[in-house]
Amino acid sequence: MITRTFSLPLLLTSLASAAKVDLVQLGKETFDAVGCAECHAVAKDDNSVKTGPSLYGLFTTTPREHTVIEAAEEHKVNLKADLDYFKKSVREPASEIAVADSGPTKGTPFQPVMPAYPVAFLNEQKAEAIFHYLRTLNEGSASGPTQVMAELEEGTTQTDIHQDSKEILVTDRTRIYRARVRGNSARAIYVGLPSGLNYSFDPRTMTITKAWWGGFLNIKGETNGRGRDLTTMGHQAKEITLAGAPKINGRDVDLSFKSPLIEDTETIANHLHGDADFADQLKDAETRFLGYTYAEKPDGTPTFHYQIGKKSYHLRFNIDPDGTARWEVESDGNKSVKTLKTEAPGNFWKANPIPTILSQPVGLTPASEIHLVPGYQAERVPAPTDPHGRPQLFEPMGMALDAANRSLVVTTRTAGLWRLKDNTWTMIAEGLLDSLGVIVEKDRLIVGQKTEVTELRDLDQDGFYESFRTLSDDFLITENYHEYLHGPAKGKDGNYYFLLNLSHTDGRHIHKANGRFMGSQGGYRGWAMQVTPDGQTKPFAMGLRSPAGLATGPDGNLYYTENQGEYNGTSKLHLLREGKYYGHPSGLVDLPGMKPDSPGIAWDKWVPKREVSLALLPHARIANSPGSPVWDTTGGKFGPFVGEMFCGDQTLSTLFRILPKKNNEAALIHFGDGFPSGVMRLCFDENGALFVGQTGRGWRARGGSQQALVKLTYVGGNKPSLQDISRNGETFTLHFTGDTSKLEASSGLTIESWYYHDKPDYGSPTNNKLNETIVSEKIDPTSGTVTVTLAPNENRKNGTRVFRFFSKNLPHNRKGVLEAYYTKSK
Repeated sequence: MITRTFSLPLLLTSLASAAKVDLVQLGKETFDAVGCAECHAVAKDDNSVKTGPSLYGLFTTTPREHTVIEAAEEHKVNLKADLDYFKKSVREPASEIAVADSGPTKGTPFQPVMPAYPVAFLNEQKAEAIFHYLRTLNEGSASGPTQVMAELEEGTTQTDIHQDSKEILVTDRTRIYRARVRGNSARAIYVGLPSGLNYSFDPRTMTITKAWWGGFLNIKGETNGRGRDLTTMGHQAKEITLAGAPKINGRDVDLSFKSPLIEDTETIANHLHGDADFADQLKDAETRFLGYTYAEKPDGTPTFHYQIGKKSYHLRFNIDPDGTARWEVESDGNKSVKTLKTEAPGNFWKANPIPTILSQPVGLTPASEIHLVPGYQAERVPAPTDPHGRPQLFEPMGMALDAANRSLVVTTRTAGLWRLKDNTWTMIAEGLLDSLGVIVEKDRLIVGQKTEVTELRDLDQDGFYESFRTLSDDFLITENYHEYLHGPAKGKDGNYYFLLNLSHTDGRHIHKANGRFMGSQGGYRGWAMQVTPDGQTKPFAMGLRSPAGLATGPDGNLYYTENQGEYNGTSKLHLLREGKYYGHPSGLVDLPGMKPDSPGIAWDKWVPKREVSLALLPHARIANSPGSPVWDTTGGKFGPFVGEMFCGDQTLSTLFRILPKKNNEAALIHFGDGFPSGVMRLCFDENGALFVGQTGRGWRARGGSQQALVKLTYVGGNKPSLQDISRNGETFTLHFTGDTSKLEASSGLTIESWYYHDKPDYGSPTNNKLNETIVSEKIDPTSGTVTVTLAPNENRKNGTRVFRFFSKNLPHNRKGVLEAYYTKSK
C-alpha cells in the first residue's frame, strides 16, 4: 500500500518520539481557515463595524475582565477572558453574548449570530491553538509567547492517500480540472491521463506549460477555508522538463494583462498604473481561448481550441512511454506533429484501479432543526460521494431546473456539476473552479466559474458533458481567493450577465479607493458584465463590491444583492441597470483614461451618481452576506406567497422574503432559521418544492456545517402568518394570511428604527437609533391586519431608514416571536 503522511506547512518539527506543532502558528492558520477574521478585527487600529467584538487586546497574559450578557437570565456580568471563557464562546456562543467595549456601539451587546464550533469541526487542540494565537494580539507584557510547542495530537494525519478526497485520483478515465497551481496563471487547465501522465495548458500563452508523472492534483489548498492556498501537483509527482519545446503557434502569445502568472504582482501593478486601458488591451491582443473537448475514448487526450489573429488552432498533447513528447496541431485544415525527447518516466506512482461511479441514489431525511413559518417541512438531501466513493466537500452553489429532463442541475464550488433526479445524483461534468451559477437551455448549459463563463454541451448524448466552450473570459483573474464570478443570469434581451467581485489583498497592485480591505486590481473587477450568446463581452455596470447574488425576475429585470463592507453600510438589494454606478469606487479605475490616482474617480465625486437600493438588508439581523433571490412562480404549489421574492443569507443561515415597494421602500420578513449551513442559492422544482443550496466554508455560517442542500415543501394548514407590511406616511399595516380570527386584542408590538451610512469604513453602526412611539393601533381579525401609527419624528424625516417590528403576541415567523423589517433607501 502506498502511504503518505500529511504535514501542516511550517508547523511540524519531526522528532524521534513524536511530531511537534507550534500552537501559535497553527492557531493563526486555523483562525484564517475557518473565517474568524470576517467577523472579528485583530489589528489595534481596526475600527471596522464587524459582527463580533475586536479580539485585539481581549486575551491577555493576565486575564482581564470582559462584559457579557448572560443569555439564561439576560443580564450583564463581568468575567475573566481566559481559556475557559474562550472555549465556551467557541462551543456555546449563544450562552454569553459579548458587549462592545469601544467604538460607536460601546456598551451594546452584539447580535447572537456566531455559530457553534463543535469538536467534530474544531478539535480541542485547534481550539486551544487559536487561543494562543489571540494572546499574541497585545502589546508589551500583556502579549503571550510567539511560539508554544506541543505534541501533535492523533487524528490530524492520514496514512492512505486514496482515502484523501482532496487527492484527485485518475484511474479509468481522463480527468480535466481548472486549478490554481504555482508557475501558471489562474486560468490554466490541468489534464490527468490514466497512463499516469499529467500536464497543463495555460491560456496565458496558449501552450503546454507543465507536465509530470504520478499523482494528478491535490486540491487541499483550494478547499481549505476560503481557498487562500494553492492546489499542488498530486502524490509523488515527478515533473518533466519541457525545455526546448517546439514552437507550435504562428507567433508568441502573452495575455498576462488579464491572466498573469500566479503571484506576479509586479505585472498586475504595472498594468493597473500603466497608460493602456484594459478594453484597448483586449482589442489589441487578437487572441482568444475557445475552450476544450474531451476525446471520444474515456482515456483519450483532450483537444484545446484557441485563436491567434485570424487563425484557429486545435492542440492535443501526449508523451509516449519512451519519453517522446508529442504536440499534434491542426490549424486551418493543416495538421502537424512536433516532438521533444524527454527523460523516460521509469517507475512512478499510480492510483489503485478504483472504478469510477458517476450515479448514486440518496435518501432524504427530516431536518427538524430548521424553524419555518407554519405550513412547511424541511428535508436534508445527502451529498453524493465523489466518483471513487469518498466523502467530498459538496457545496451546491448554482441550481437550475431542467424542465425537459424533470431534474435539478446543481453546480458546486469544487465537486463538479451534478443532476438530481428521483433522489439520485449523477455527475454530468467536472473540473470547474468555484462554479457559482448555471443556466439550463435546450441543448446546452451556461455555467459560471471563477475563470470564465462556459458553454457546456453533451456531444454524444451519454449524459456527461464533453465540450467546454469559453463564452467569456474578458476580465482579469489572479490567484486571489476573493475574485468570485457570480452568475450568469439571462436577461430578457437574450444576453447573459455576470458579476465580478473585488479582490482582497495589499500592495501597489490593488486600488482600494481609501477602503481598508477590498479593491480592484483592474480588469473590470467590481463590474457587472454582459456577454452575448456568441461570446461578445462588454462592461455593463460598475461600483460593485461583493455582489454574491444575481437573478432575473419574472418581470425580466436583473436583481442583485450586495454584501456589507466598505462603502456599503449594510447589505442591499439592487435593480441592475446598464451604465449605472452602485457605490464602491475601486472599479472605476477601469473607466477610459483612469488610473488609481486619477481625481476623476474620487469617491466624493461619485456619491451623487450612486444608484439607490430597492431594499436595505439590516446587518446581523436579516443578512450579512445575502445570496441570490428567487421568485415563487409555482402558482400556489409553495403556499400563499405566490409571486414573492425569497432570499437567503450565508452568515446567518436564514431564509427571508423581500417585498419591494414604490419609492425604494421594501418589507423584509423572516421565513426560516436554523439551516445547517449558509444559504446562498435557491431553486424551485417542477412540483413546487424549494431547494436551498448552502455553504459554510471560509465564511463560517451560523448553522455550523460547511455544506448542505435542503428541500422545503408546502404541506398546507391554515395557521396565521405575516405576509406583508405596507406603509402610508407614519402608518404601517401588517397583513396576515391564514386563520386570523384569533389575533390578540393587543399586538404587543414594539418598533425601533435607525439608519446606516455608506462611507469608506467597513460597514456602519445603527445610527440615530430610536424607540418609536405608537400613538394608535387597530387590530382587525376579519381582514387579518394590524395597523399602527407612529408619532412624527423630525430625526428621521425624509431620510434612509430601517424599521424593526417585534412582538411576542402576534403570529410568530421566528422561534417564539414575530420579527420583520421595513426599509426606506435614499
